Amino acid sequence: MAQLVRDVMSRKVLFVTPSASIRTAMELLRGQQLEALPVMDGGRLVGIVETLDLYRFNGEFPVTEAMSPARAEVTIAPDASVVEGASTMLRHGLRQLPVVCNGQLVGLLSDRDLAASWGSVLDPLTGLPWQDEMRRWAARQLAAGREITIVFLDLNNFGAFNKARGHVYGDRILQTVAQVCRAATDPERDCLCRYGGDEFVAASTRSAEGARALAVTLRDAIRALTLEDRPVGIGAAIGIAGGQRHVPRPDAHPYATLDDLLTLASQASTRAKELPESILAAESQHGRMPFVGRRFLPDEPSSWDGYERVAVDGYTISRRRQEVAVTVGLRAGGRLQEATNVRGPHEIELALALATADCLAGFLPPQIHLRVEKAAHWTIDGQYSLISVVVTWRDPEGEEEQLVGASLTRTDAYRAVINALLDATNRRLGPWVARALPSGSERKREA
Repeated sequence: MAQLVRDVMSRKVLFVTPSASIRTAMELLRGQQLEALPVMDGGRLVGIVETLDLYRFNGEFPVTEAMSPARAEVTIAPDASVVEGASTMLRHGLRQLPVVCNGQLVGLLSDRDLAASWGSVLDPLTGLPWQDEMRRWAARQLAAGREITIVFLDLNNFGAFNKARGHVYGDRILQTVAQVCRAATDPERDCLCRYGGDEFVAASTRSAEGARALAVTLRDAIRALTLEDRPVGIGAAIGIAGGQRHVPRPDAHPYATLDDLLTLASQASTRAKELPESILAAESQHGRMPFVGRRFLPDEPSSWDGYERVAVDGYTISRRRQEVAVTVGLRAGGRLQEATNVRGPHEIELALALATADCLAGFLPPQIHLRVEKAAHWTIDGQYSLISVVVTWRDPEGEEEQLVGASLTRTDAYRAVINALLDATNRRLGPWVARALPSGSERKREA
């Protein structure tokens, strides 16, 4: 699905009336660093004035002397693609395009909006950004001192739908859910993404109460979904975290804070599957859900949702003339798995990811397959570095799902690759790792 105009347009529309002076319009343009202004008369768009047009007239003249009524006739719909909007602007030589829906001006699409959206990585199935863009947006809000809320949506029994109805039908469900989420969220205060597989996340500047209202809207809309005039019959479990603070977080790293909120919301969504309401706020379970900190790995094994977690035991990198050998060790429940991968001298990150996947395979039954698709290094806002990985997980029934994980590099970029891969897979690993490990009594006998 293509990126839409309403995903990138400016919704805060500044305008002048026909009686406004050119001086007023110019001050507004300069003060807000705009290139053009719509001229509105009684809620109706009657023209456009641009900076270069205004320079030719006396400042005391009304803007009608400089405006172009013909430009008001060139508009774009909010559901048009960004490519169509850019083509329209190029064809008519415009730097700003009114966005009109049902005769009402709902936004403006400018060349700056197009430039800001260029290069965004979108999921081709749903047209939503992947989690990298959501992370950047949320970190900017936190860095600016704003509190955010995470709404984590996980479809129920989606794998069974895929198996019973086929992948084409499953893809249509994901597309329809994405449309529902897009319609319910507000780009001015929410950043929606496809988190991975059948999971969607909205990072928001809404309060906890506002986020809960959004969750209710999403849950009810998904329950009411129809395809081919028949109820789909799928539901969603939604976890919520954040939105509770009213003062800035002291000395908090924005990406570390975001990781914590994502962890809490993800775990809450898992527990919400057992609730009739299908919604759980991280602070509401038994008064308050424990704050578990990093979703990335601790130095020692610990529990995660009742299961043993896989922890990093260590890694080594041996450089040779034309290749690099990477060995990764992972530990869970006292059991150690090690794997080595050899790659070219410029493929260390990929080698780390592949070796980590091979280690994980040692904890999993042979019917589970992991395939590393991509490992990438991102620099965000010129100051933060992030490792992201994409992994394909194939279950015993042959169902495949793409999982996405990320980790802030902090001081160890290589360890971050291992953490990112585990971040992608940890919600799937728990039950399978638990089955592969000996019971507590067996461990005592082994000791």
